[in-house]
Amino acid sequence: MKSLLRHLGTLFLKIAKAAGLVRLKVFYQLLIVIGVMIVFLGFQAFSNDQIIITMQKTNQSVFADNAARSADVSQMKQDIAKLQTAYLLEVGDDSVGYSVTSIADRLTPFKWADKESQKNISDDLVLIQKLLNDTPTRVNFEQLRDIILQLSIQIGKIETNLNSSTMESLMKNDYFLRQSRAMGIIILTISALFSLLLGVVIVNSIAIPLKQVETAAKLVAVGDLSHNITAIGSPEILGVVAGLNQAINGLRELVSNINSQSEILFKASQELKSASSETGHSAAEVAKA
Repeated sequence: MKSLLRHLGTLFLKIAKAAGLVRLKVFYQLLIVIGVMIVFLGFQAFSNDQIIITMQKTNQSVFADNAARSADVSQMKQDIAKLQTAYLLEVGDDSVGYSVTSIADRLTPFKWADKESQKNISDDLVLIQKLLNDTPTRVNFEQLRDIILQLSIQIGKIETNLNSSTMESLMKNDYFLRQSRAMGIIILTISALFSLLLGVVIVNSIAIPLKQVETAAKLVAVGDLSHNITAIGSPEILGVVAGLNQAINGLRELVSNINSQSEILFKASQELKSASSETGHSAAEVAKA
């Protein structure tokens, strides 16, 4: 893991150098880090907000549709019960205040149901209509009861599907919440990693030139003035490097001047020595004469 982070840091540092990021002032580099964090956190907040809005719209749509469909199912169940009761009373030559035909006319397949359910309900309603066209008898009532039982089974399946749809919507809510949580973790991880890499760039833009300054200072301490510092970094660090290079150049010129003066003094002393020797030699010759 450390090796991976080191390689990523090196790669990111090269990219930052190519982009000129390390040449910015430290203040602006810190502003970039803060800006990146704000952008990632803002994106996370926006993503969570969009997920919540999607959940709300989905819930409203599903619950509204299921409520209307449940009302249709309940109405059909009531009409079927009334139809069965009314038909039984007609078999006994009694009346309940409403006709079997008027109830049967209200029974229609659910338009929102799947095609198979629509077909099964439609077939059962056709059979019911045929029985209602005949004279009410006990035998027809038994057949009607069997058909209504089949129809009730179909309605029960539709109710089960509605409940499943509601549960599926709730499961989608849970999925959206988990997705939002995962998205938040991913964004925070990327933000932290990116900020860490930017931090590495900032540290290196300061540490590497300072290391070069330290090396140059040690060379100066032992009298080596032949090296200048070449560094890439923030303006603050480059100012320090430029000042040290100027000091090294000044010392180099000073040493060069001292060496030049030393050579001049050495030559002058040699000339004085030679002149003194010649003067002594001349004095000796004069004394002999």
